[in-house]
Amino acid sequence: MMLQSSEIIRMGERKVLFYLLIVTISCLAMYIVYETIISIDWGKDVIRVINLLKVLSVTNYLPEVLLTMLFLIENLKIKKTIYRFLRIRVEERSIITT
Repeated sequence: MMLQSSEIIRMGERKVLFYLLIVTISCLAMYIVYETIISIDWGKDVIRVINLLKVLSVTNYLPEVLLTMLFLIENLKIKKTIYRFLRIRVEERSIITT
């Protein structure tokens, strides 16, 4: 069964929207953590706040990296599926010819 180009485009759009939803949720989680850290009265424990903000500043890049990683992982899955399919086809031909 062959997929038509419009169906392929719609499937691609759904994947991209799903990935963007994941990135948006991770961004939202980062903002919630930041606002929680800022809103708590830490008193004299300023060093802990500074350390938490340092960690948060590093993890702030996570959503951007996550989107790229999701696309790469999806691409690897497609390649593995193609290789697996081709391997099965080659094995079927060798069984038929022998």
